Amino acid sequence: MSRPKVAHITTIDQSLETLLLHQLQSLQRAGYDVVGISAPGPSVPTLTAAGLHHIPIAMTRNFTPLADLIALW
Repeated sequence: MSRPKVAHITTIDQSLETLLLHQLQSLQRAGYDVVGISAPGPSVPTLTAAGLHHIPIAMTRNFTPLADLIALW
């Protein structure tokens, strides 16, 4: 049986590091397959060093419908 999956999506990598890293690590210890998804940035090495799988997606914090649709795709 496969492990349950959790994906946390934020626009910037720093949110994954400063706000969610401990929660994501706790989910991993509980047996979940955890992925962090955000725009690439300087916090990514810290995330991967902590054992979190990170998927970089180009995103912006501004309201940009076309860019948002591309990021969703």
